[in-house]
Amino acid sequence: HTDVLYRWEWRGLDGTYTGFAKEQCVYIETCWRKKEEMARVWGRGFPVAPSENLKCIIDFGDMTALFAGSEWVTAIRRWDRDGTMGENWDHQVDEVAVARRGGARAASPT
Repeated sequence: HTDVLYRWEWRGLDGTYTGFAKEQCVYIETCWRKKEEMARVWGRGFPVAPSENLKCIIDFGDMTALFAGSEWVTAIRRWDRDGTMGENWDHQVDEVAVARRGGARAASPT
């Protein structure tokens, strides 16, 4: 996303972050700037059912993404051009691995 002013990413099962698609980033950023509580985007390649088109519900309050139709939730993060790429991320205080709702965490990749 070299042509955008911000970047939104979700954390995968292996602990690495993957960027949302450009159009998803635009929509997520619009919701963020409007100070909405959540954003909802559709997409493929998420950590659960990667080949299925899933609804991802982003909660800005705790910087997580819930994948509709599943019990999985993961961390998200946001970067904008005011900081060096890789620095100055808005994210959870404690970055968690992909976890099941209800507190049971998935096995850590490390």
